[in-house]
Amino acid sequence: MPKFSKDDSHSFFSSIAESDPSRRMSRMFYLTAVIFLFSACAGAPRAIEPPIPATIKLTSTPAVSSVAPDTDLPKRVSTNQIDRTFTAAGDLTGDGSEQHLTIHVTGHNMTSAFTWSLVITGRNGVTLFRVERNDAWLDSFFGQDGYEADCSGYMACKKHYYFEDLPKTVFESLNPTDAHESKNDLLLSNLRETATAFFIKNGVPSSERDAAISEMRRTLTRPGFRVLDVPYSPVEWSPPAIWVKSIHMFVPYHQD
Repeated sequence: MPKFSKDDSHSFFSSIAESDPSRRMSRMFYLTAVIFLFSACAGAPRAIEPPIPATIKLTSTPAVSSVAPDTDLPKRVSTNQIDRTFTAAGDLTGDGSEQHLTIHVTGHNMTSAFTWSLVITGRNGVTLFRVERNDAWLDSFFGQDGYEADCSGYMACKKHYYFEDLPKTVFESLNPTDAHESKNDLLLSNLRETATAFFIKNGVPSSERDAAISEMRRTLTRPGFRVLDVPYSPVEWSPPAIWVKSIHMFVPYHQD
């Protein structure tokens, strides 16, 4: 490419001014071409290129929220949760009044251990008896053959016990007995010991104990009394109990 000194450029522009118009136009065109080539070699500004978009990297790691959970929100109830209620009514005290028996069975699901309760209420909803059981200790036994009658397998035997046998056994207490215990000397001799242990445990004053035991003897020697039977398990029961009006309680009368 031709190089121009300061003097050359001066004489070049002067010659253009002194030339005739036609030559002046030709030289102006030549000058424009020279300037363009000079600019290209000197380095013209590059066009602005669009920015390269950011690369988004997907990850399987779950996002972590810094927001604390709202503890006031209602908890979701599992559709598999066990919550069954069984009720019956009748004269369990033997005095002609009506009592209501309610069995409530609960569990997280059919494969978890169940808890259950029995509540007996009398007039005006007054609680006469209440027991609560957590059957975690016996749950695995439902898978053993013969632990629960008339069934086979863990699930079938568990349903059979809690939803059939347990309510049936407890509600049978409403039916009066056909016999009496007037000739059962062993039972009557065991009565005081069994009842006294219950009285001490439940805070029955000693001044009321003899009268309560006498009432229990009279009840047991007459046919048609009611016995409250509450199972511990498919093969165990609590001591049988009868209603004792003088102390307003169900009291066990026999202990193996």
